[in-house]
Amino acid sequence: MKIVDVSVRRPVAVTMAVLAVLVLGWVSFTRLSIDLMPDMEMPYAAVFTQYPGAGPEEVERTVTDLMEQAVGTVENVTDVISVSKAGSSTVYVGFDWGTDMDFATLKMREKVDIYKPYLPRDAENPMVAAWDLSMMPVAIYGMSGSLDLETLKRTADDVVKPRLERIEGVASVAVQGGNQREIQVLVDPARMQGYGISLSQVVQALRMENLNQSAGKVLEGSKDYLIRVPGEFYDLKDIEGTVVQGAGGVPVRLADFAAVKDTFKENATVSRMNGRPSVAVIVTKQPTANTVEVVREVRKAVEELRKEIPGGIRFEAAFDQAKFIEKSINSMVSHLLAGGLLAVFSIFLFLRSLRSTLIIATSIPFAVIATFTLIYFSGGTLNMMTLGGLALGIGIIVDDAIVVLENIHRHRLNGMGMVEAATFGASEVGGAVLGATTTGIAVFVPIIFVEGLASQLFGPMGTTIGFAIFASFVVAVTLIPMLAARMLVINGKGDDFSGARPVRRVLRRFGRLIDALGEKYGHALAWGMRRRRRVVGLAALLFFVSLLLIPAVGAEFMPAVDEGQVSIRLSMPKGTGLAATDEMVSRVERIVQDIPEVETTMITLGVGTDEERAGIAGSSSDQATIDLMLVPKAERDRTAGEIA
Repeated sequence: MKIVDVSVRRPVAVTMAVLAVLVLGWVSFTRLSIDLMPDMEMPYAAVFTQYPGAGPEEVERTVTDLMEQAVGTVENVTDVISVSKAGSSTVYVGFDWGTDMDFATLKMREKVDIYKPYLPRDAENPMVAAWDLSMMPVAIYGMSGSLDLETLKRTADDVVKPRLERIEGVASVAVQGGNQREIQVLVDPARMQGYGISLSQVVQALRMENLNQSAGKVLEGSKDYLIRVPGEFYDLKDIEGTVVQGAGGVPVRLADFAAVKDTFKENATVSRMNGRPSVAVIVTKQPTANTVEVVREVRKAVEELRKEIPGGIRFEAAFDQAKFIEKSINSMVSHLLAGGLLAVFSIFLFLRSLRSTLIIATSIPFAVIATFTLIYFSGGTLNMMTLGGLALGIGIIVDDAIVVLENIHRHRLNGMGMVEAATFGASEVGGAVLGATTTGIAVFVPIIFVEGLASQLFGPMGTTIGFAIFASFVVAVTLIPMLAARMLVINGKGDDFSGARPVRRVLRRFGRLIDALGEKYGHALAWGMRRRRRVVGLAALLFFVSLLLIPAVGAEFMPAVDEGQVSIRLSMPKGTGLAATDEMVSRVERIVQDIPEVETTMITLGVGTDEERAGIAGSSSDQATIDLMLVPKAERDRTAGEIA
């Protein structure tokens, strides 16, 4: 192969190219985003509609049925599932895999807009969103401190929420729990009837009196002054003094038949952190944003808020998805390094040559760095699938290098010069190495063209392995011959290791063991060739026995992982009030507080789904969520699954 001859004859050019690739690869590695799984576009969308004060049946009849009719006419829809609850309607829409979700959600909005005029007057505008994993919260913080719940709620709404929503990549910030001020007008039905006043008259009078109105403008000299008449209520006396027209046009003060109270709005959600009343701040990210980058910025903003907000407010993390991702990626990187070191050690044991081992070991980081470059320019991220593919590709990376170097080493033992052995030896097996590379790529790359969820999950892995195999081929036919032409010195014994005598003794014993195994393998191969039918029959028997063991092994979509977190969803009978739900949750709370591995307990009453947590699907008084943050894995003996 001509490329081999060029790499051997021009080592300076190859060295400069290697350095350029390493620099480019390192820059690409530092700029790669980190995530748990590859970016996946799920073929699902949803329509969320709030209808405060309406019961489930009314919501279904007046809102859900209309939304189902609207989205049912969109192309490529496979199924429609609706959930009608008190005060909210959610319609989930499934599409064929491969559907352009941007275009699909646009068509859904167009259809929903047609049906908007037929919605109830008090219903809010429907919100259409593509449903994917990004709708799950990426971070949940509990706010608590010496301030009362009203001040905490107001601080969370007015200060914390706007600050976090300004962060790039944050989709929404929901505030759950706390007290919200409410002015209640409690009418006496008997007195109201005696004055000949209806409830609608009271509502209309309050609306008309509680207004700031423009009164035009006044021209004075060369200036125009805009006049505004403030009419909003200032205190309770203003409300009590509101005049309502009674029977016969007699004016009646509101205080004559109603009591006005300054109190708190009935809570739809309640939040507690480690048994203390608190306010939950729930952060969700945009579909295209990177989880780790978003959560890191949220952490920085929370640290700044801790210093800025007075009153000793504490922020405690009840859920942090980035922590698990960072731990998982760090674990994969450490396993990747350990695999590379074990591969180098195995090569050293088998080749028993320090120079040959160093030459092959050089190919591993070069191929890995080159793979990072290809991942970056293909728009990928560092996630469990790409790093898993890279870890799987470590063994494939060194295969081509070993084949090339072993052939060069054989020609060196036969007395050929270093440059000639490198050129001839690499060119001799270049076609075989290219065939092996093409075969490897042909095995993994077709995964990219698989449709459905498998393509979303395993496509990045197949791409990464294909990149790694291609990089290993380039290294095998350029860098390996060049290094061999300069470093592969043979001392006549086939062993250039000149280290400590005990190490040399161990290596030679290992070499004799490998030679003995080779002889036994030759005898076993000869025995198998003489009894071909028995060998084929035994292999077929083992194959069928392995098929019978599949039910015993079991199957699951994704393996269980220890995220250091346990989530409990509690559902009471439909219609259960928040107080009764809280009573049951308190019993569960006492149980989990006795678990020694639990570090933080976050309780949110009134929410049971991710959509409710995000504040886009109302609330349910019969639902509750309990999030448990566990101590680090090194400090506990049980896994998160066992604790659950």
